[in-house]
Amino acid sequence: MAPTNPEEDSKLRKLTHELCNQLATNREQIRTLQHQVEDLKSRTENLEGPFISRSINYRGPSFEVGTDLERQNARLMLENQQLNEENSELLSIVKEYEGTLQVMMNKFRVQSYEIQQSKLSMQRDYEKLLEEERTKNSQILIENASLLTQISKISKIVRKAYDAQVDLDTEILLESLYIENQGLRQM
Repeated sequence: MAPTNPEEDSKLRKLTHELCNQLATNREQIRTLQHQVEDLKSRTENLEGPFISRSINYRGPSFEVGTDLERQNARLMLENQQLNEENSELLSIVKEYEGTLQVMMNKFRVQSYEIQQSKLSMQRDYEKLLEEERTKNSQILIENASLLTQISKISKIVRKAYDAQVDLDTEILLESLYIENQGLRQM
């Protein structure tokens, strides 16, 4: 997978964040609805009386019969049915979000893996270049030390030659002054 540009990454992250938030909200709503359904079930189980047997096969609102309790039971059953339908819809939406999130996470994992491999490859290449440079530097330092040794030897030889030349010049000068001095004395 080819690396995407930062703008697309930002959009993907934002969309992923929004989907995660929506998923968390939906899950919380599902939990709330499930608690309400469980509460309604427990309340209907705890009730006693002849109206329970008449409302077991209840399929829709029929408020003309009976007491307020029967009407409340019928309304609660209708609400329960609506909540179950909403719950089913929310579950399908959650599954769709989870599928989308899974696809996005797979793409993200692939991209992260490719980026990591690219970084590792770059690191290996740079380490290899660094080792080559260190080897070159080591060779240059050895060569430099050798040249310094040779220059030092040459410097000593030149210094000895210079000193010998100066000594020779001094001896010649002294001898010529001695001869001139003798010549002046004879005069």
